[in-house]
Amino acid sequence: MPTICIFAASSDACHDKYKVWAEEIAAKLATDHWDLVFGGSDMGLMAVLARTFKSLNRRVISVIPHEFDNRCLPFPESDEIIKVHGLRLRKQEMATRADAFLALTGGCGTLDEFNEVLTLKHLNLASEPLVLFNPDDYWRPFLDMLERMDQERFSRVPSKDLFVSAATVNEVMNALR
Repeated sequence: MPTICIFAASSDACHDKYKVWAEEIAAKLATDHWDLVFGGSDMGLMAVLARTFKSLNRRVISVIPHEFDNRCLPFPESDEIIKVHGLRLRKQEMATRADAFLALTGGCGTLDEFNEVLTLKHLNLASEPLVLFNPDDYWRPFLDMLERMDQERFSRVPSKDLFVSAATVNEVMNALR
């Protein structure tokens, strides 16, 4: 079965609409027989994703840094919990297990993870699909910045050619099929 790496917020404080979208995406992916690899937290959108995948009998792999041992709990129903030293190794471990990547709405950590994969794609070191979920144009300032970098010729390949920006859950699913 294919495995999707989803980058998502661990904040419980985000607006409920983001949790609803995360649950809807997770349910559709799980129904399409995707398994999940993610940052492992039992909080925020990460927890919503993991619970939904597990409720539909899909495999959930948590990758969590040792440094978070006292900060957050790993998702308790994980099929596999992989402990690594540092965020860099977390991203590397998730990437080695992923057949595709999806970034949901989130903060600096989500943006960092998305940019890591985008950079690998720029360098031809990754070929897996990369999708940015952009409901309500959440990521517009970031997308504008990528366009500016391209206009100023800081990229050999336009960034927009390396990922799909999806405004709806259905667009996410179409990008991954």
